[in-house]
Amino acid sequence: MRHRVLWIEDELTTTLSIMAAPIYTSGRYHLTVAVDATEGVRCLLSEEYSVVIVDIRLPPGTDQQWSDLWNAYGASKSPARLGLRLLEALFDPAAAALKLESRPAWVVPARFGVLTVEGESEVADRLAQLGIRCYVQKKAGLPYTAVVDMIERILDNSSSRKTP
Repeated sequence: MRHRVLWIEDELTTTLSIMAAPIYTSGRYHLTVAVDATEGVRCLLSEEYSVVIVDIRLPPGTDQQWSDLWNAYGASKSPARLGLRLLEALFDPAAAALKLESRPAWVVPARFGVLTVEGESEVADRLAQLGIRCYVQKKAGLPYTAVVDMIERILDNSSSRKTP
């Protein structure tokens, strides 16, 4: 069985493309890429994924709600942290800055991981509150297999837990 993986990452087609190669060549995964928050939500609501990897710094895409939120932070990926806002909308809707219409039952924190430039001290507490346990920081020297390793960790964690 090929696991379906959603990677919500705006730099995948450029600087991180080498990290996608092991996903494709392994033959174990079907990779879907969403390049912004709007596309990420659309994918989450239309398909079920075994693993979802989210970048914290995402552009908004075409959805007006995401664009409004982006503009409220000065139209900058760094302070807007739309990937984090997406995770909050999924796993802490009462405190989220943006509300989603629905959340599929398969969407549980154990299936999610974060790959971002933010340091652990910047996001670790909030990710833990949301139930996200898999975090990898993008930095120089990160092995090109880091994403495949991350996928395996998430699969191991999610298979050892019951999902609602």
